[in-house]
Amino acid sequence: MHHQVEQFVERINEVRAGLVAVSTRLDEIADEIMQLQEKGVFDEIPSESWETRNGGETRYLRLVFPTTQGARRKMYVGADPGKIAEAQAKIERSRRNRELLAEEKRLCHRLERASYRLADANAACLGS
Repeated sequence: MHHQVEQFVERINEVRAGLVAVSTRLDEIADEIMQLQEKGVFDEIPSESWETRNGGETRYLRLVFPTTQGARRKMYVGADPGKIAEAQAKIERSRRNRELLAEEKRLCHRLERASYRLADANAACLGS
């Protein structure tokens, strides 16, 4: 076998290993997204707004969502520690969900670019 062919086969094997790694990561991402969404996530990530009532301590939580179509949605959580913890956990799940969706998008974009380059390599081999 010619040295160039051996190098080409080695690169193809590296690409195959890379595809397996990306495929595995995409499966992991999909599983984690499904788990997060089953537990509950927000479509938009709210900020926390704490308020004081009747001159007392700051302990009432309200979630303020990003402005959409000129309106700002708010969700009152209150002072119950369990409800506050639940709302904060949902915010964290929402952040993680957003990170995973962005990573998934980046990986799919890289796969698309790699696919075009492989098509170019194939065409170069065939002389087309």
